[in-house]
Amino acid sequence: MVKSLIICEGKNDRDFLKRLLEHLKIANIEIQIFNNKSSIFKREKYENISQELGTIYKNLLIVFDSDFEKDNDKYGGFENSKREIETLISDLNLENADYYIVCDPETKNGYLESLILSTIPEDKKECIENFLYCSNFKDKEKDKAIWNQIYKLGYPNSPYDFAHKNFDDLKNKLEKL
Repeated sequence: MVKSLIICEGKNDRDFLKRLLEHLKIANIEIQIFNNKSSIFKREKYENISQELGTIYKNLLIVFDSDFEKDNDKYGGFENSKREIETLISDLNLENADYYIVCDPETKNGYLESLILSTIPEDKKECIENFLYCSNFKDKEKDKAIWNQIYKLGYPNSPYDFAHKNFDDLKNKLEKL
């Protein structure tokens, strides 16, 4: 029992969390991908994990997007997400489990890209918005990943500002692992 487990939705989430863990110099963390938000709430996905908590894993952190209530009455939005994950953790008696709902800290809506965008300087955010406005990307308002990709491509020498206060809650949860 020397490692902890993080469960997240997808590859972009995993890659971001790995980068943040490296920045924090935190090791012995395994990250599993559940592929989407609805899978985060499927009780059967936790059968092995609940048995492994306390033996293989000392702690569990479930990281997933808030999304928007208008998109999903049950799991969408911060309050719905919070209610559902707390019910899941309680119902499955997942000891040493915690969660972090990824969103824009101001609006409590969104996803990983919303959190990241909340930490970049306004001038860089404006450049990305202008690029998207004049480009021919389809569904640019709905494609959350495009923001992150444009930021990484357009500002390769400006990594995420992990010192920004909007990352503090997530960093605290990771450090507790």
